[in-house]
Amino acid sequence: MKVIGIAERNFTSKDTGAFIEGFYIYVTFENNRTTGLASDRLYLSRNRLDQFGYSPSVGDDIDIQYNRYGKISGIRLI
Repeated sequence: MKVIGIAERNFTSKDTGAFIEGFYIYVTFENNRTTGLASDRLYLSRNRLDQFGYSPSVGDDIDIQYNRYGKISGIRLI
């Protein structure tokens, strides 16, 4: 996946009232069901990014790991 955009998005959780800091990370990737590139938007809190040891930058090539529930469980630079 290639990072093509980053947007800071913070919000207050309706469930806990906690203030959450994070980012939308916009990516493109090859997909055998798409002519050309597919795109996606991922949301990651600042805490999760720190946990993964990743600071997003436009132009990064990244590999994202997902757990069995479809949640992001890791990110690494390629």
